[in-house]
Order: sequence, then C-alpha cells, then structure tokens
Amino acid sequence: MTLIETIKAKNRALSRFWQVTEAFRKEIEGGDWENLAGFHQERDYILKGIDELDRRSTLAAQALRQDEKTESLKEELRALLRERDHAIAEIFRLDAVVLRLIEEERDRTEAALGTSVRGRSIIGKFKSSKGGASGSGRELDGEV
Repeated sequence: MTLIETIKAKNRALSRFWQVTEAFRKEIEGGDWENLAGFHQERDYILKGIDELDRRSTLAAQALRQDEKTESLKEELRALLRERDHAIAEIFRLDAVVLRLIEEERDRTEAALGTSVRGRSIIGKFKSSKGGASGSGRELDGEV
C-alpha cells in the first residue's frame, strides 16, 4: 500500500467509526440501550484497524525516496490530513453527545434504583413495626 492509499484507508475507517457512533447515538436517543456492548466491540475493532493503518503509513512515509516527495504528493497529503482532522473533530463532538446520553441514563437508572430501594425499606419498616400490619388488624377486629 502506498502512503496515499494508506491514509485514504484510514480516512474510510474514521468515517466508519463516525457512522457506528452516529447509529448508536440515534438508538440511545430512542431509548434502545441493547447494543451498548456491540457498540464498544465494533469501535474497538475499528480502532485496531486504524492503529494498523497508522503503522503502515509510518512505514510508507519512511520508505519514500527523496525524488518521490513532490509538491503534488505533499498537497494531496495535506488535503487527506485535513479530511482526517475534520473526521476526528466530528467524532469527538459526537462522542461528547453519546457520553452525555450515557451519563443521563446512568443517573436515571441510579435514581430509579434508589427509589426502589427506599420503597422496599419503607415497606420493610412498616411490616416489621410493633405488631405489624396483620397484628394491627387483629387488634382492631378485637376492639370492634
């Protein structure tokens, strides 16, 4: 793979990373949290590919002969790197949205669990109070 081909492949991988993240954002905004593990797994897989492409582009850049480092190559590289930078900025923006949504869901879940635990605690206290509910009923029956 040439340097240009490797960087184009990396840009495609970054685009795929963005698409996966965007699809997950739409799912969780709709309340569907079923794919959280799959989301992380797919992103990890893409990141491993990006790491490999980084390694290959470094090797390709090091292998360039001086006469191959033309102005047209440099300009094409600049354009591809601008695309890369734009994709990374969009991924960071989108990741911030996904992280906020995850934190909001965590807070809702913790609040619901807290309410559930408090409710069970109150019911437990009521049942274990002196005489309990059934004892109070028998006492009332006896008084009536």
